[in-house]
Amino acid sequence: MYSYFHDFYRNTSDTKLLSAIQKAINAEYSAVSCYEKLAKLAQTKEERNKIREIQKDEKPKALFVSKTA
Repeated sequence: MYSYFHDFYRNTSDTKLLSAIQKAINAEYSAVSCYEKLAKLAQTKEERNKIREIQKDEKPKALFVSKTA
């Protein structure tokens, strides 16, 4: 009986963890995509460069999150 309860609890916990990881991956990729769209809308080269600099900071996080999932 303990084994069944433990397996159920573990599966529920794993599902929540996987859901949280999936949300983190989606958030990181959404941020990268958002910065790309903002860069395209920037009116000056200076603004575009600043936005792309921020985007570069986000890309490693998105890659890290997706590789660890």
